[in-house]
Amino acid sequence: MPPYEAVAKKYSTPANAPDPWNIVNFGQMLTIIKMMNEVGYANLSPSAILAKAKAFTGPQALGAPSLACGKYSSAPAVCNDRIQLDSAPDTRKE
Repeated sequence: MPPYEAVAKKYSTPANAPDPWNIVNFGQMLTIIKMMNEVGYANLSPSAILAKAKAFTGPQALGAPSLACGKYSSAPAVCNDRIQLDSAPDTRKE
């Protein structure tokens, strides 16, 4: 979370920083960047990126620890059926 918090502080507003969709999008971008770096700049192409994405099984940055897309034939885009909870203590002031 520290990298997300730094980016949110620089490019977002305090009200938007805790938005869960912003956090999910940040994690997805980290994962996409990781895949593109693994493919390599000289080899980037839609087909190379798609192949890398199809072979990706996790972990998803700030997300699922493992992915198994296609597990459910009626919902092939559902790539995990697990939940990840934060066990950190709540430090908010009331």
